[in-house]
Amino acid sequence: MLWVWVMFSSLDLVRRNVNRAVSDDMLADLGADTDDYNTGQTIYLVAFLAAELPGGLVSKKVGPFRYTPAVICLWGSLCAAQVAMRARWSFWLLRGLLGVAQGGFIPEMVSPVPFPLQVFVSSFFFWGFANARARSDSLPLVLLQDK
Repeated sequence: MLWVWVMFSSLDLVRRNVNRAVSDDMLADLGADTDDYNTGQTIYLVAFLAAELPGGLVSKKVGPFRYTPAVICLWGSLCAAQVAMRARWSFWLLRGLLGVAQGGFIPEMVSPVPFPLQVFVSSFFFWGFANARARSDSLPLVLLQDK
């Protein structure tokens, strides 16, 4: 369960990472504005929600021990590819791909847990304690001090 918490925290950090980039003039670098950013976030959320069921089904088919590392490596690669963004279309494309890559992760982590009490406890654990927002909000203070 501890390893699931670590992976879920990394998912949360990745989801919120774009907020840090926006505070560091990412929109100006892309030639985009707030509307373009909101469109990118909407694309991400729609792709994330649309990929949850298929991602869970693929995980059931190939097994979580193969699917989880593959998905984590895929979204890590997509996050690294954000360095190459030069226009708003590339921001939208990468946000959509990240949403699809991350979509099946949550049902995949909850599905092996037996029902019903452990699902409640694990969901409470994920959404109650696994929120990495406090850590991710203070991370830019350390990383952006040199600017």
